[in-house]
Amino acid sequence: MRIVVTVKTGAKIPFVKEIEKGVCEIAVREPAHENRANIAIQKALADYFGIAPSQIQLARGQKNKRKVFDACL
Repeated sequence: MRIVVTVKTGAKIPFVKEIEKGVCEIAVREPAHENRANIAIQKALADYFGIAPSQIQLARGQKNKRKVFDACL
């Protein structure tokens, strides 16, 4: 399954909001520095979908606010 994510980094209150199937808005506390935000997003998605973080991989958008993840659901 492909998940398109819009990211807000450095947020005071982290959240995951599914806008529609396969499209999410995510806020994480970690800064967009040294891949910290991408790892936090991966963990947040795993918690939201109830799967292991290793089942979610970043497909596109390493340094973008809009990212695409592949998930094995």
